[in-house]
Amino acid sequence: GRLARLLQTEIITIDGTEVVEIFGEPSEEIVVRFEPMMMASLGRSAGFFAQQIEGALAEYPSGRIAGSASSMTLDVQRDSDSKQRIENLLITYGQRGESLPLASIADVRRQNTSPPAEIALIEGDPAVVLGVMVNDDRRVDEWSARLDELLSAFRTDYGVEVSVKTL
Repeated sequence: GRLARLLQTEIITIDGTEVVEIFGEPSEEIVVRFEPMMMASLGRSAGFFAQQIEGALAEYPSGRIAGSASSMTLDVQRDSDSKQRIENLLITYGQRGESLPLASIADVRRQNTSPPAEIALIEGDPAVVLGVMVNDDRRVDEWSARLDELLSAFRTDYGVEVSVKTL
């Protein structure tokens, strides 16, 4: 996802590029699973804690909450600090206003949304695909040569992390 957006930004700078769209990029969510023993020891339910999390997220809009008795899912719409910010939310539990960071009573983790909203497949394997349109008034062979240079540099910088193919 991150590298696809970076490559998209690079390709759009090539003179003659009209549009660059990303397909098959996995969306992410943050899953909060409460520790049942911890909730019982604090005398509170997952719903009680969910209300506090929802209230905190209202201050920093980052998504929606869905869940069950012992877990909830937060659809992430912010940057990489979301998980850490959610882990550090102070959860109030006692009559005297005692509080704990959420991470001390729940497992907070980032994962790809399941099922995914969209899937791109290349030769049967999941992939992230960039679709590119070039202006009609440009010679595609010249534009392609610039793209090849850009992709060569991108492979040099990120080849360990990602495979880049021209289709």
